[in-house]
Amino acid sequence: MRITSLNVTLSKVLIAIQDKDFVWYPPPMNHHLTHTSKKYCLFHKDKGHDMKDCYVLKKEIKILITKVYFH
Repeated sequence: MRITSLNVTLSKVLIAIQDKDFVWYPPPMNHHLTHTSKKYCLFHKDKGHDMKDCYVLKKEIKILITKVYFH
C-alpha cells in the first residue's frame, strides 16, 4: 500500500495518537505463527513483524490523514 510520505517514523506517529479516542487497535495476531519471532509491533502489541513494516498501522494512518484532509 502506498502511504503519504511522513516526516516522522511510524512509532512517533503512534506515540502521538495512541491515547486518542479515534485510534482503532487490532486484536493480537495469531500466536502460533508469531511466538518465535523477535520482531515486535507496538501497534499490535505482539510479536511477528516490526512496526515499520506494519501494513495495518500504515492503513490506519492513511485513513486518519484522509479523514482530516477531506473534513
